[in-house]
Amino acid sequence: FDSAHHRLPDTVTELALQMSLQRAMKSMPDKARPAILAELRQLHEMNVLEPVQYDSLTIEEKKACIRAFLFLKDKFTADGTFDKFKGRLVANKKTQGFSTTAQETMDPSSPTVDFLTACLIINLICLRKMKTAIIDVKGAYLNALINELVYIILDPTTAAIFVEEYPVYKPMLRRDGSLCCRVRRALYGLPQSGKLWYLHLHQARWFNWIHPRLRG
Repeated sequence: FDSAHHRLPDTVTELALQMSLQRAMKSMPDKARPAILAELRQLHEMNVLEPVQYDSLTIEEKKACIRAFLFLKDKFTADGTFDKFKGRLVANKKTQGFSTTAQETMDPSSPTVDFLTACLIINLICLRKMKTAIIDVKGAYLNALINELVYIILDPTTAAIFVEEYPVYKPMLRRDGSLCCRVRRALYGLPQSGKLWYLHLHQARWFNWIHPRLRG
C-alpha cells in the first residue's frame, strides 16, 4: 500500500478547492457536471493527459507525482446574475518533485513585457489612431508540448467523472478511486508551463511571418 498520495490535502487552498468542487456537485449538479465535463473533454481531445497504471511507475516517478485538482469558477451575466461554472484542472506545483539535476537546469521563467514598454506602445497606438484587437486563445497553455516526464494524480471525484466519460480507463483507477496520468502538454499550475507557452507562441509567430518570406 502506497501512502504517498493518500494523505489529506496539505494546503488550505487545496482543501478549499476540493470542498468547492464537492459542494457544487451536491448543490448544483446540473450546472457543475457540464462544466467539469467540458474541461475534461478539452484535455482529452487535446491529448493533454494519458492515463497510466500507477503500479507501473518507478519509485522515483511515484515520489515525483503531482496532485491535481479541478476547481469551478462562477461566471455571471452582465446584470450580475449567476450564469454558469467554468472548470479548470490545475496541478498543485507545491507537490511537484524534481531530481537534483532538474532543479539545477530547469529555468521556468518566461519573458514579461516591461511596464514602460507597454505604456509606450499604448501611447503610439493612441497617437497614430491605430486599431487594436484582443484575442482569447482557448486553453492557451495546452497548445504547448511538455518536454519531460510529469505525472499527476486526479482526485477521486474528478477521476470518477473522467472514467464515466471514457470507460476504457476505468481499469486504471487506483484503490482510492484516484487516477494517475502522464502529462503531455503544458498543464496549468506547472512551473514550466508559462515558459513552454511563450516558446510555442514565439516559434509559431516566426514560422508564420518569416517562413513564407523565405519560400517566396
